[in-house]
Amino acid sequence: MSTNITAVDAFTDPVVAPADGDPVVGAAPELMGQALANRTLNNKNRVDALQEYCTAYITGSKGNGVAFDLAVDQNSGSFTVASNQILVPSTGVYEISWTASVAVTDATSDKTISVNIESNAGNLAAMRTVRPGTTNTLHVAMAGGTIVSLTSGNYVSLLSNEISAATIDTLSTARLVVRRIS
Repeated sequence: MSTNITAVDAFTDPVVAPADGDPVVGAAPELMGQALANRTLNNKNRVDALQEYCTAYITGSKGNGVAFDLAVDQNSGSFTVASNQILVPSTGVYEISWTASVAVTDATSDKTISVNIESNAGNLAAMRTVRPGTTNTLHVAMAGGTIVSLTSGNYVSLLSNEISAATIDTLSTARLVVRRIS
């Protein structure tokens, strides 16, 4: 008579197979099936966790130390996106990346353009480029990223630093991406 096996989220080790000559009755086949069912569920849950991601459009013109505005592009359903931050849904290791064209017109002397990935866990990464002194608007393509451990409830935001004002070019496809990798 057949029996349903209820999987448990555990990587059962070892998987014990019946030896030659063992009768194919009793608990031996069920024990092997239980171990394989447990491993299957455990692997499925690991893969599902890697499907957590959020992509947000970056917009706005912000001064020194102010986070850029965000608008949801794609969300796996588990992230919360506020006006200027993405809330991390669960503890894990995350890849955070961004790309944008930034326009700056704030000074006539050489100036460092710095964009930081920030979190309530602190400054996660900074991308810098030197802007030559000019009164004209300078457009700088910037991109960066980091891999970092975050805790459930941490947020991620992107802000300009060391400049009085930075504007995300309206024609650029500026995005901030937060993806869980483990």
